[in-house]
Amino acid sequence: QVCADCPNRYPRWASIIVAIDSEPMGCFCCHECVAFHRQLGTHIVFVRSCDHDTFRENDVVALEAGGNKRVNALLEAALYRDGMKPGMHTTRRIREQFIRLKYQERKWAAASAGGTSKPSNLTEDDLLGLSHLHGGPHDSSDAIE
Repeated sequence: QVCADCPNRYPRWASIIVAIDSEPMGCFCCHECVAFHRQLGTHIVFVRSCDHDTFRENDVVALEAGGNKRVNALLEAALYRDGMKPGMHTTRRIREQFIRLKYQERKWAAASAGGTSKPSNLTEDDLLGLSHLHGGPHDSSDAIE
């Protein structure tokens, strides 16, 4: 399996999103992305370690209702290009921005998940709110893979 937010393999964290499409849903994320899920606050998501935490029945129900494919279909419905998601070597700053835009602001979400479901035809810089960097060449470590 792959992280819901980047291409890292074998995600070992479950992220339970409080309400998507009027019900909690869960997805799996990697050790790098989970730090930013935690920062969103428990009113948006809460996380469980697949290796160390005990899952409650409602956590399992949320994971069964969601899963990475369904969560991404709802929260990335209007994400214009596949290459707009963070890559394995994306900086922490860009990874954090992507996760905030996806889960907190629901920037690319389907209407049923609190978004507009209109395709977002933005540049990579606009997508991540980095248009202020246009003054010079981009640092390749900030590029989304």
